[in-house]
Amino acid sequence: MSKTKERKKSLRERAPFAQRGARKPPSSSTSSATVASSSSPKRKKKGFAREPLSAEVQAQLLAACADHTDRLLVIVLLDTGLRISEWSGLVPAAVRWQRATVLVKGKGEVVREVPLTERARKILEIQFAVSQTMPLRPRAAEYRVKKVAERAGIKQPVMPHVLRHSFACNALQAGVDLRALQRAMGHSRISITETYLNYSDEMTLKSFRQHGW
Repeated sequence: MSKTKERKKSLRERAPFAQRGARKPPSSSTSSATVASSSSPKRKKKGFAREPLSAEVQAQLLAACADHTDRLLVIVLLDTGLRISEWSGLVPAAVRWQRATVLVKGKGEVVREVPLTERARKILEIQFAVSQTMPLRPRAAEYRVKKVAERAGIKQPVMPHVLRHSFACNALQAGVDLRALQRAMGHSRISITETYLNYSDEMTLKSFRQHGW
């Protein structure tokens, strides 16, 4: 056998995957990644169903409040529609007592003026008479809302955002203009506020019945 043929034979034996038409198998890390991808496809996130609390359930929630902190949390969230981080960050200087409004710094550092109901103004007055801050941070406040809902025996999920949504639906049912609601809630686009028009079948029927249908 010639030296040239022997050299080619030696190279083929040392590098079998370099042969024409042969493919190098994937490494173990590539193989495992491929398996993970095929066996665990990405799931599409489901849209959050913003189901508001009915007037009856809102009354249940309020009745289940055990102390001042519970009432401060539930009343202010239900009556202002603040985000839980905005509620937690309230300070006495933000309240315009004579105008019965509160100045809130929302997303994008945009400041807006939100009207206060009489009961929301009174309970904030009680809170700020003894403290310069709100009593709970956002995560603790969210947990507190859930515990009050459990104590009330409410079956549907209740979290601060549900109270915000309930405020929006209450306002719309009372005849508040959509643009005014947009500004009070701190939405950058009217299309965001319009999502609160997505009533459940039960609430739609009830609204019609209240207006004589």
